[in-house]
Amino acid sequence: MTVSLAVTGISHSGVQFIVFRVLQGLGAAMFLPTNISIWTSAVPKGRLRNFGFACLSFSSPVGLQTGYLLAGAFGAPGRSWRWGFWLCAGIMVLLLFLGFISFPVEDRRDQVIWKSVLRDIDMVGMLISIVVFGFLGFALAYVIDTVFKT
Repeated sequence: MTVSLAVTGISHSGVQFIVFRVLQGLGAAMFLPTNISIWTSAVPKGRLRNFGFACLSFSSPVGLQTGYLLAGAFGAPGRSWRWGFWLCAGIMVLLLFLGFISFPVEDRRDQVIWKSVLRDIDMVGMLISIVVFGFLGFALAYVIDTVFKT
C-alpha cells in the first residue's frame, strides 16, 4: 500500500491513477480484518480491548476529515495534489519502521500446519465474494461513468 501511495504521486495518466487507487483500496480492505484478528488474539477481553476497538472505529472518520483538510491544502493554487500521496507514503514508512522496532518478535512458524490452514479456508465463500465484489466494482464504475459522462 505504501508503494501504491508513492507511485500514485507520479502517475502520468488517469488509468494509472485509478489502478494505483484501486490497489490502495484493496490494501486497506486487507488491513482491517488483519488488524482486528491481531488485536483480538493479543489483547484479552475487557476494557483495554474495547478501548482499542473504539480507537480503531474512531480513526476512520478522523482520517476521512483529515484527508478533506489535506486535500484542500494541497489543492490550493500553486500546490500539487501529488504531495498529499507522498506525505502519506512517508508517514506509512515511518509507521512501518516504528512497528518493526516496537512490536515483540514471536517465532510461530512451528505452530502453523499448512495443510490445516488450506483445509480450513472457505474456498467457495472466497470465490463468491471475489465475484460479487468484482461485479459490484464494475456496476459502480458503469453507473458513475453514465452519470458523470460529459
